[in-house]
Amino acid sequence: MKKLLFFLTTIILPVTTLAQYNTVKFATEANEVNGFTIMDSDFNFISFFSSKHPDSLLFSTYLYKFNNDGDTLFSRQFLKEDTVVGISNIVQCNTNPIEYFMYAICYKKGDDPRNTFSVFYKIDEEFDVIWEKLYHLRPGILSSSDGYPKILQKKDDGFIFATNLGANYHLVLFEMSSIGDSMNYRYYQGDSAGMYLSDFIYNYDSTAYLALTTWAHPDGTFRIAQAISIDTNLNQTHVYYFPKYFDDIIVAKVAPSGNYIAGGGYFETTYPQGESSMAVYKLDTGFNLLGNCFVGDPDFDIRKDPGYVSMDFYDPNSIFVAGTFDFDIGIWINHPSWIVIGKVDSNMNLLTEKYIGGDAYYRFNTITATNDGGIFIGASRYDYLTQDHEHDAYYYRFDSIEMTVAIDERNEESILQNAIVYPNPASKSFFVRTSCLRSELILFNVNGEKVLTQSITGLVTEIKSVSLPSGVYIWQVVQEGKQIESGKLIITN
Repeated sequence: MKKLLFFLTTIILPVTTLAQYNTVKFATEANEVNGFTIMDSDFNFISFFSSKHPDSLLFSTYLYKFNNDGDTLFSRQFLKEDTVVGISNIVQCNTNPIEYFMYAICYKKGDDPRNTFSVFYKIDEEFDVIWEKLYHLRPGILSSSDGYPKILQKKDDGFIFATNLGANYHLVLFEMSSIGDSMNYRYYQGDSAGMYLSDFIYNYDSTAYLALTTWAHPDGTFRIAQAISIDTNLNQTHVYYFPKYFDDIIVAKVAPSGNYIAGGGYFETTYPQGESSMAVYKLDTGFNLLGNCFVGDPDFDIRKDPGYVSMDFYDPNSIFVAGTFDFDIGIWINHPSWIVIGKVDSNMNLLTEKYIGGDAYYRFNTITATNDGGIFIGASRYDYLTQDHEHDAYYYRFDSIEMTVAIDERNEESILQNAIVYPNPASKSFFVRTSCLRSELILFNVNGEKVLTQSITGLVTEIKSVSLPSGVYIWQVVQEGKQIESGKLIITN
């Protein structure tokens, strides 16, 4: 059993309302990674957890169930006597009693780890196995990874499994009965498969499936992402194209209105350095653009790890999108970052932004919208100042992100922040990022003297600091006379 630390704190607001957040941290001597999370019909959270070692393959072998208070209700490591098993996806498949349908990749110990099989489990609410089925779905492909496998429970009965099976331009669709028996199989490759499958959903009226892919059926434009319409016999019938520059593993859901809400990355390649941001799109049933919202800054990448969920909603008027602010490619990143969380309404207006981090390198993994208007976040944290070459896995549960949060007094834990100041240290200028408009930034020196005040009217405000001497300063973001965020800033002019 992993060592589990749990924290519960009440945040005091400027008004009389109280809001709560929970933090669950896995802290061992190994590297921790948390994966895809679902909320079941009892409003508990089911998530994968694994230890990641630099010299070994990554397998998510632990399954955890958390309640709304962050308590671990059940956990289980799925093992076979002669087989290495790694969990990849799960859905709830029954309500009374609660049951789950789960997919894992596996290989025989001592064999080539690229010679992998697919194992499907039906498990009960305490993670006991009801049945399991083992299949070899790979058409002669050797790979230790499994792309981004997706499970869709059919409206009538049974399941559809879809994945790239670890290889670019190789797409497999596999239909199973409710007891896991093989019903249908399709294998696509090349342009018909695309580079990555990122999501697999029903279309707006549940008459067909949509396979969300990248670089499938290219049309000669920069429309990188597509939605391939697939009939009930698993034949491809039509291709819809997402807007230009929409990329980075897209997820989508059908809103009650019948429109599609899609979230992912936006990469504007014509920008001098290239612009990377998180994006939410609203599309009609023919994939015509109805509206969009971007969470980004041309000077700082905002993106997520490929393969993880970046957008979710329980209520289409509260759409959440998240990513890593100041994202960097690599494992041992030596600068701070934040998890940025945006809340968007059904008209694609950005309602608010909140931030987690700034004291280490944080990497966003997955987001799950909750029934109370809040969110469940999965992330990893690397403290580059200690150079211990270890990542810790964090889960954050917020009952709402509309509150104005106070400053956390516990240095070891990060909470939602209303504003961030970057870069830090800064030279000649720095930026304030906050969705709290009609506020102002106030800068104090170490003697408590006010040295700078500037109004904030946009999401990102650049502040010139060339006239300030080098040193340590305290910044405050104040709105209507109330401090909504503060921190320390080093200036090196």
